[in-house]
Amino acid sequence: MIRLEFSKEYMNVYAQPTFIVKNPTKRVAVVEGICLRIEHSESPIMYYPTFKDSCTMGDNTLMILDWTHVAKFNWDVDREISIYEGWMSDALPLPVSISSPQTPMAAFSGEPKNMEKWESERCYRATIYSSSSSKKQLLSTSFYFKLTEQNLKGLKSYPKTKKGSKGIYVTIYVLPKGCGAG
Repeated sequence: MIRLEFSKEYMNVYAQPTFIVKNPTKRVAVVEGICLRIEHSESPIMYYPTFKDSCTMGDNTLMILDWTHVAKFNWDVDREISIYEGWMSDALPLPVSISSPQTPMAAFSGEPKNMEKWESERCYRATIYSSSSSKKQLLSTSFYFKLTEQNLKGLKSYPKTKKGSKGIYVTIYVLPKGCGAG
């Protein structure tokens, strides 16, 4: 799942990638950077030679969001919803070893004007790109999601006048193979 959050001053998308080392080794890989590219699902799938290229706006790109911090969410039993609890750490390099996988709740930030780019019932492809220091390897994983009319209404109801007000967010379930897949 992902969470989208909007306020007058910011936009965040929260996603939780998992970084693992598959081969038995004593070496530690370091994930140095992460970005999130969002495109319409029908946009051509592009392959990028470098992390910098993958995190740069292109013709078919709706938005590129930078990893800003690791967030913590908790469950509100009374309201039966998950709530943002706080900023856990800055976006720092993540050491990954065979015995220590990493699963940060990554906060990707963008401009609040991105709110106007979303359409209800439209399928989006999101790709998380990261770079590993071990071989300057570009890592990526994609998933799909769709915003309902209710999701979009909820997001657009954030307080637009109060400076410093908290944002409103919705939780969206993602699909691995397109919005038509179940």
